[in-house]
Amino acid sequence: MLTAVVGLSAKTIDTKDLTVTAPDTWIAESSDVGYPISSLVTMSNASETEMLVIGVYEVDVDLQSFLQQQVVEGSNNFFTNASYVGEIRDEKLGGAPAKAVEFQTDVLGVPHRGTAYAAQASVGMCFTFYAYKTGTTPTSKSILSTLKFKDNVDVENKSLADRLSDFSKLIASNPLKIGDNLLQTKFDVNNTAKSILYEYKLTDTVADDATAEYMQSYMEENILSAFSDDFNSSDLVQEAARAGYTFRYRGVDQNGRQIYNVKLTPTDYAPLLR
Repeated sequence: MLTAVVGLSAKTIDTKDLTVTAPDTWIAESSDVGYPISSLVTMSNASETEMLVIGVYEVDVDLQSFLQQQVVEGSNNFFTNASYVGEIRDEKLGGAPAKAVEFQTDVLGVPHRGTAYAAQASVGMCFTFYAYKTGTTPTSKSILSTLKFKDNVDVENKSLADRLSDFSKLIASNPLKIGDNLLQTKFDVNNTAKSILYEYKLTDTVADDATAEYMQSYMEENILSAFSDDFNSSDLVQEAARAGYTFRYRGVDQNGRQIYNVKLTPTDYAPLLR
């Protein structure tokens, strides 16, 4: 389901067809429906009559099955009080073939109608939740242009190396916001050396020597636990691990100073593969 929170400050994001605002504290965050590989973005216009939620998931499943099982029938419905109206139908989203289903629900106590879309993107799948207040008319079905939708992309025929490279480019152009003070800024891939670098930036921290020493020690002790979260939530990371990639985790403070740098080899994460 979605956990609703209210944000006070906001920044403007340009989409292909509509300029909307995204609160720094999101109006809604995904808590239990998959793990997005691009930040889940919730946007509302100035009058707060419309909302757009975008998540890209690195899964390759039938779009109708995704909507049917995860959105309509699943126990993890995006809103537990949602009711669904109409049949799943064919549409387009950002130029990509999509499936759509209409629903009605309450958002922060306000009646809303909306549409959930699933579309195949260049990396995995895009799920878009679009809602507007009952009685208003939506002006656009828009997506972030940086998601780079393509028509008829065949994800299954892409090699692991190509999909890792696609993911790397996506993170580089769309850093993942993790909580209020942490960004994943890199997923650098060296397919020749079979290595992957995760880089995280603490946006509210200026580290001194003691902080850096503590963080290095902490990450050395907890790196397998940190990696297991990524491993369990990502089919792509699991594929890379089974292919023998080495993973490195690097953290920097808000000024770019390194505060930890730890490595995980196939031998280190072997227990996760059993």
